[in-house]
Amino acid sequence: MELMYSFGISHWIERSELADYLIASLLAAEPPLPFIFAVASANAELSTDTKKRVEQSGRGLLSSWIPQKMVLAHPATSFYIVSRK
Repeated sequence: MELMYSFGISHWIERSELADYLIASLLAAEPPLPFIFAVASANAELSTDTKKRVEQSGRGLLSSWIPQKMVLAHPATSFYIVSRK
């Protein structure tokens, strides 16, 4: 089971710390929930600490570009969350 989360290329959370909190929650999930978090917006900001925690966790992937159709077609992808204004 895997989660893909994307804000799209033109939007980002107005309060960047909320993205840090969301990722912290994903990292704390038990049982582990592997995730892909797309940060394509030019306004995207994540704390250095959050980026390090994701990298060290082995549970998540942060990327500025993700082949969405391929990820969504993968049998391990169970959830897709997208935020649109």
